[in-house]
Amino acid sequence: VFGLLYATITTRIRQGTDADLLDNAREFEGLYSANGLEALRAEFRREAEARGKQRVFFRFVDPRMNVLASSDLSAWDGLDASLYVAGRMPQGKAAFRTLSLAGRRHRVRVVTKKVGDGNLIQMGCTLKENARLLERYREVFGTALLVMLVCGAFVGWFVARRAMAGVERTTQTAVQIGRGDLASRVPVGHEGAEIEHLDRKSTRLNSSHIPLSRMPSSA
Repeated sequence: VFGLLYATITTRIRQGTDADLLDNAREFEGLYSANGLEALRAEFRREAEARGKQRVFFRFVDPRMNVLASSDLSAWDGLDASLYVAGRMPQGKAAFRTLSLAGRRHRVRVVTKKVGDGNLIQMGCTLKENARLLERYREVFGTALLVMLVCGAFVGWFVARRAMAGVERTTQTAVQIGRGDLASRVPVGHEGAEIEHLDRKSTRLNSSHIPLSRMPSSA
């Protein structure tokens, strides 16, 4: 159950991240279509300043990957060599990719969207917050699992001890009978139907046992 729930949460978080990236890419596309390249360049700078240059990047490139506009990419070393290039991407379509960049502990989720004139809007964000959220879930799940294991072990020990008490009681009575104490009987307990059946069977066997001293002698 924990594994299934964790997988579901991971998928939902990724879908939420992709939806946010795609919505932003569409907004930038509309801005570019309405107001041109300079408005898009100014919006890239404003958004990067607001969200954090370490957390997000934006850039607008032509089909040959020449940068036409971008936010501050000084904190994104290795981006050009690793970024997904959508050369044959249909107009209006978007592609997602998760990248691991040198010098960054957390991976980066990137969307590339092709606009009407064939140029590409590319933007990405760090998955640091997602990783921290999933780490908290793992801690909660791990703690809950540990508590369940401890409680399960205690309950299992208690049930097994209660069940074995009847077996031990029956065994002790059998030992006493084996030593000649034929009057011994198994005390009635409450361990369950199986133990009670064993107790009754043992009692019947003891009651039907005839001592050797009382057996008739042969002529």
